[in-house]
Amino acid sequence: MKTRDRFPALHLRAAHFIAAVAVAMLILARPVLMRDVERPVGDAPRYIVSALALHDHGLFSGPASKTPTQRFELVEGGPLVAFELATIFALSADIEASMRCAVEQKLASCPLNMRALHIAHWLELAIFCACSWLAAWLIFRRLDAAWLTLLAVAFCRELRDGTAQALTEPLVFAVSGLFFLGWIYAWRERRWHSWLLAGLALGLLILAKPSAMAIIPTTLALQLAVMLATRGDEDSRPRNAAGHALAFVAGVAAITLPLMTRNLVELGVFALSSPSYFVTTFAHRIAFNAMSWSEWFAGWLYYLPDFGDGLARRWLPAAAYDRLGWDPNSYYVYGRDVLHRQAEAVAGKQASGYLIREYVLAEPIKHAAVTLLMAWRGMFVGKLWGLVAWLVLPAALIYAKPQRMILLSLLAPPLVLLFGQAALSVSIPRYNGLMILPLAIGLVALVLTGWDKWAPARLRQSA
Repeated sequence: MKTRDRFPALHLRAAHFIAAVAVAMLILARPVLMRDVERPVGDAPRYIVSALALHDHGLFSGPASKTPTQRFELVEGGPLVAFELATIFALSADIEASMRCAVEQKLASCPLNMRALHIAHWLELAIFCACSWLAAWLIFRRLDAAWLTLLAVAFCRELRDGTAQALTEPLVFAVSGLFFLGWIYAWRERRWHSWLLAGLALGLLILAKPSAMAIIPTTLALQLAVMLATRGDEDSRPRNAAGHALAFVAGVAAITLPLMTRNLVELGVFALSSPSYFVTTFAHRIAFNAMSWSEWFAGWLYYLPDFGDGLARRWLPAAAYDRLGWDPNSYYVYGRDVLHRQAEAVAGKQASGYLIREYVLAEPIKHAAVTLLMAWRGMFVGKLWGLVAWLVLPAALIYAKPQRMILLSLLAPPLVLLFGQAALSVSIPRYNGLMILPLAIGLVALVLTGWDKWAPARLRQSA
């Protein structure tokens, strides 16, 4: 590509951006808008209950109630998801009646009208694709890079897999796109206002996905590392670096602190999500620490995307893998039906401390080893898409030198979440959707590096 074309006029970039978003919406339209309607299962009913309580009474209703109540409680999961669903219910009486019937009466005859939800998910994914295009433009300053990134993201199946149910993923994708834009802008500009914007975007992400709170100490650690590594840089002087960190934390606090303060005043808990939700997910995860070492080794094959479980069944004895999935005899079901109840019966409100003391501190090496395996299980977003992306990532970091540092900075937040969730929950790919954009950037960086190096000059000049 000619150098003068790397920085096209603003109107040309705008035209490309609008066209790219339209293409992404067309790619996502059929799998999102025309998919089969599914009855709410798994995590969906509790999000619907919280949303109905917010819709009916203007209050969040949490885990203590199976139907919407007027009792203010901590929600299980992100409060922004309840707000999103309540807004959809307010705009569409059909889906509100449909979801109310599904969670309150639990009848197979309940009519299911999910059209408004599917449209909302479609628009949220379009926002994520738009942010991906803009993020690639900020990194590469090339229209071909922006287009390739958008296409790589739009064709990742993880985007549409979470759209059949009233789940968090589409909203998390939308706000994570905003967060990555703020993140890239902050690291490029390194000014207090850029870090404030990044903090505001992270605050929104935390309201949708409370576990993203772990990105705060990660960011502060990265800022400290950059300050020490570039001490001659004016922006890295301790005073300036401290100002950047303060602006970032202030941005996060401006979004999250009001609700956390209300929870403290009303409920005595300074948190966004119910502690009981942590106990539930932690019990599911801790059960996997009971696996044998032969099962642990088998898991590295079994958890490969798409074909891993088939290869395990073909090459390994059933005893090596049959408790690694979701079957009634699995570790997951043991954690859900036995370990969770046991922890609450023995320790009550201190159940999480009991689980940490008896199953983590008692066997730290085993817990760390299983955490690595759970991270392996959850890292393959989009299944084969993720496998290919991870395989080429080392080459991208080696050969795409201009993008190396920004790519590493993009990988830091989702990697922290990947290993944190692997240590504390049953890690699955849909929990790690934040990996998609950094992996797509890595793919595109390697492709363009190869193109610029090996493509015939005639083709590069005409591109």
